[in-house]
Amino acid sequence: MYNYPGLKSIFFEIEILRLSQKNKIRQLIDDFHERQLPEHVVRNKELPELKGKAGVIMGMRRAGKTWFCYQKMAELISKGKKKEEILYINFEDDRLIEFNVDHFQYILDVYFEKFPDNRDTRCYFFFDEIQRIYHWEIFIRRLLDTKNSLYDYIDHLADVFLIYRIPIHSRSEKSRMINPPKIYIIDNGLLNAMTFRNSIDSCFLLENMSFMHLRRQGYEIEYVNTKDGYETDFFVRNRNTGDVNLIQVCWDISESKTFERELRGLQSAMDQLSIPSGTIVTWDDEDTLDNSIEIVPFWKWIIQHND
Repeated sequence: MYNYPGLKSIFFEIEILRLSQKNKIRQLIDDFHERQLPEHVVRNKELPELKGKAGVIMGMRRAGKTWFCYQKMAELISKGKKKEEILYINFEDDRLIEFNVDHFQYILDVYFEKFPDNRDTRCYFFFDEIQRIYHWEIFIRRLLDTKNSLYDYIDHLADVFLIYRIPIHSRSEKSRMINPPKIYIIDNGLLNAMTFRNSIDSCFLLENMSFMHLRRQGYEIEYVNTKDGYETDFFVRNRNTGDVNLIQVCWDISESKTFERELRGLQSAMDQLSIPSGTIVTWDDEDTLDNSIEIVPFWKWIIQHND
């Protein structure tokens, strides 16, 4: 076996450079997640989300593109997105002077090493001044190709009725295209079989069962995102009578922070849509709030709504 000390030296130099870049990226990711988002002036603009596309913020220098990114991040967090599910990197940071297109994979490597559970989560990556990196579009295209493959897979699951998708409640066709549908599974048993037991959110299992019951009863089903940034799980309309109802699902009401968030979401939708009453479906809690919101356990709710 031949020994090539020169090649070994080159290999170690490349490995040192690789580790150096990954450490710098790790520092940038830690900096973002450890610091609070800066205060910003809210701009009356939207950043549409289109299926299989990357959002692009364009403008003159010092026009506020970075601050608009912060605004979008704050909106995502206000809607319940964890900050760890958001990534922001500014490619004008001096620590990335030597960064090139070959190093983009390190961003994914470091990020998912830190947050492995996010591999199965919808994450948002904000890349500021990415145009500084020559051939940056190759990396973005690769990300989108992976994302589009996932969309194709979801389409196949829907075609064989393993999953169901519900759209956002909106009269605007543009809004319905921009906002992603919520996805539900035909049977909770599939979730239990395909995931680790402790990783499943009990509230989602209850929400999934509630959706399947509504679907079996023949309701038209949508979800609501209000102008205040809150979400209500179900806007349902009886196909025969035209009656509508708002339904929020909450496992129990003992965890005050979670319950208050769910209650605010329902009340916000009631106000925005001028619907005088609403329902919160729980696993076992029962109550009435202000004679307008009924808190009802799941078992009783399905008996009441079993046409």
